[in-house]
Amino acid sequence: MEFIPNEQLRFLVQIQEKDSRISEIAEKQKVLPDIIVTLEREEVNLSEAVTDHDNASKERRDLEGRLKDAEEKVRKLKGRIPEIKTNKEYQALLKEIELAGQEKSDIEEKILILMEKIDVLTAVRTAKERIVAEEERKFKEEKEKIEKEFQQLLPL
Repeated sequence: MEFIPNEQLRFLVQIQEKDSRISEIAEKQKVLPDIIVTLEREEVNLSEAVTDHDNASKERRDLEGRLKDAEEKVRKLKGRIPEIKTNKEYQALLKEIELAGQEKSDIEEKILILMEKIDVLTAVRTAKERIVAEEERKFKEEKEKIEKEFQQLLPL
């Protein structure tokens, strides 16, 4: 600060400098709502990704249960073969076994497709988690920076 003979004038200059700093900080604070909006949007995206992932995982568990049921059905049908008395009954049982085997195969295919989908959803979820963490970090960093600058203004 340059030499100003009048003490009141010097005090006014200090006040003006502090006022200018307050204006600068107020401008920086205007960025925070934008960061918050971005953070909230990314949190919604993350929530959707988590829901999609959880739904796909639940569907996979359901299909795995259905697969076990289909495998059990095939096993039981095959276990009935020694009980067969006629060729007609044997042909009918083979047809049932074939249909049950096809059902089992279809379920296995659906599980494989779901596993691939879950892999993709896991990657999306992980990426969204990183984005949210980064946005949170930016917000906290900017907020702390502004608070620190504001605290430096307090002792006039």
